[in-house]
Order: sequence, then C-alpha cells, then structure tokens
Amino acid sequence: MKSFTVSDLEHKDVYSLMISLIAPRPIAFVSTVSKSGIDNLAPFSYFNGIGSNPASISFSIATRADGSLKDTAKNLLESRSCVINFVTEDIFKAMKITAKEFEHSIDEFTEAKLTKLPSDLIKSVRVKESIAQFECELIDLVNVSDRLESLIEHSIFGFNTELKPGSGNLAVCKILKVHFDESLLREGTENKIDVKQYKPVARLGAKFYSKVTDSSVFT
Repeated sequence: MKSFTVSDLEHKDVYSLMISLIAPRPIAFVSTVSKSGIDNLAPFSYFNGIGSNPASISFSIATRADGSLKDTAKNLLESRSCVINFVTEDIFKAMKITAKEFEHSIDEFTEAKLTKLPSDLIKSVRVKESIAQFECELIDLVNVSDRLESLIEHSIFGFNTELKPGSGNLAVCKILKVHFDESLLREGTENKIDVKQYKPVARLGAKFYSKVTDSSVFT
C-alpha cells in the first residue's frame, strides 16, 4: 500500500488524490448574481446536504492560485443567495462550458446557451433546462485554511489576512424553495424522487464523469 504524509505534497497533488478517491460526487450547478446584476453560473462537486431541519446544503469553492475569490464566492457575499441547479445528461455539455474561467463581466448563461428562469424568493436566477433546482440563501461562507474564518465577517469589517491558494471556501446555505419536474416522482407519491428517472451525472477524478443507468442501481 502506498502512503503519503499530506504536508509532504504540493496542494495540487493532494487535490488530484482527493477528487479521484472521493467519488462519485454530486454536482452543484450554482447560479449567483453580482451587485451590478451580472449572472454567473459554475459547477462545484464538493457538494452535499447538511440537514433537513432547517433544510440546508453546503458546497466548497476553491480559492484561486493567486489567493483571490472566484466569482461565485464574491457574488454570494454580495447577494447572499444562490440557486443549486441539478445536472443530468441533458445539460452536461453546457455545464462543462461554464467550468471554464471567464472574465467577471461574462454571463455564463449566454456562453452555455442556457435559459434564465426567475426564482420566486431570491434574486439569483434558475437554469430552465435543469430538471430540479433549490433556491437558497447564504448562512455563511467559511474559509477553511489553518483555521476557520467567516468571509461574511471579513466582507463587513475588511480582510486582514490573505487567503491560502487552494483553500476551500465552504458555502453553507438554507434551502428556501424546491423545484423539480413532475416526471421525477415515484409513482403514487407526491415528493419522493425516482432515481432511475432522475439519472444524475456525477463527478469522478481527472476529467471523468459517471451517470446513473438501470444496471448501475442496486439495493
């Protein structure tokens, strides 16, 4: 068995090992809006639920190599809201387009040829082509480095420390409203999802993804 002490590796090598071994991972296709009204759309696969009372989720946004925040993190601090759009094969290629680094002024919806759908409770818009969406409000955005630091507090009082490149910025969000296509419902139920109808796409290591098929589902 091969073993590494994490402190002996470059963070990019640790990242490669983590995304290859923590797999498959669900994809949060996150839409946000800036203070100036520019919509942003980006996928994040460090994503999962936290609890159901209150209904809450988390996803992590890596700090850039130069120590700056990505647009999604900046927008969360400005608008305090986001939409988690869910990824199936129908929008997989469009999702991959939005994973590229675009200038802050670029609207990824336009680049990926996806349709904006107004949310009911928040300013961030939904992806119409997504089979399900969560409207969310930000509870906190926490930089996970040598210690935990609330970026909301930093945004209010001013940044007094530099962010470590590659460090995670954990967005903790409360789900306000759920939208999904009725075709996903298990027969005879009102709120139970049939995974064979849903068929989510998941992230693997390197550039690989996986999908749910009838033969891959078992109990």
